[in-house]
Amino acid sequence: MRMIKGALLSLCFFVSIASAATIPSQASGNYSAYCREEWTKRGVLDQNMFNYCMKIETEGYQNLTFLVQKYGNLPWIQKAIDSSVKNWTKKGSRQDNMVYFNLNQMIDGWEELKYQSSQPNFNKSKYQRCQQKWDFDYNMILYCYKND
Repeated sequence: MRMIKGALLSLCFFVSIASAATIPSQASGNYSAYCREEWTKRGVLDQNMFNYCMKIETEGYQNLTFLVQKYGNLPWIQKAIDSSVKNWTKKGSRQDNMVYFNLNQMIDGWEELKYQSSQPNFNKSKYQRCQQKWDFDYNMILYCYKND
């Protein structure tokens, strides 16, 4: 059984969501290893917290899938997904709840900047300076724009 899962994992590392963007498969997240390490103290696994951790990571993946289905055609989204996945993958385990959170923050920044750009007092040169500095991280572009 373990061998079959490994073969499927290697075949399905990236899953295409009905959009232009792709996300890693849920199985490639290896939540069990992360949650086990996170909730084992002095050799004893806190089973309740382990189960909770697994639930949170699974929900994170579901939320991530929803975001990618909704925003997957944005030209910058794949770079944002790849960056979030890289930042939240350690020792072969991925925290999809944090990947989702990070991507959601970027999308929220993009939505706010889209609104701001339609306002009469929008400063395009200020926006362009921030965008050059932060590339696709619209959460940081928004922060820069508001605080520069």
